[in-house]
Amino acid sequence: MSTKSAAELQADRNQANCEIIWGAGSVYDIDVEGDDCGSYRGVVQKDLGTEYSETFIVTGVHESAEAAWEELGSELAIAADRYDEWTADWRYQV
Repeated sequence: MSTKSAAELQADRNQANCEIIWGAGSVYDIDVEGDDCGSYRGVVQKDLGTEYSETFIVTGVHESAEAAWEELGSELAIAADRYDEWTADWRYQV
């Protein structure tokens, strides 16, 4: 029996939180992007198969990929936890 790594468990939580926020049955591209200057930001888009949707969430800019991943996971967890408090109008349907 294999055990999932911390990164794999976080990826599962991120996907589950996206499904709470934007709906189940979709695949979400949850990634950290870097540039040539050493800046990183987390982004979430819906994977449409041959292209991606517009961006749903963008984090602030960070000096490390780890910090961007941490903020992205935190933002998704907070949004998923608070989803029931918000009206259905908040939910972005694609």
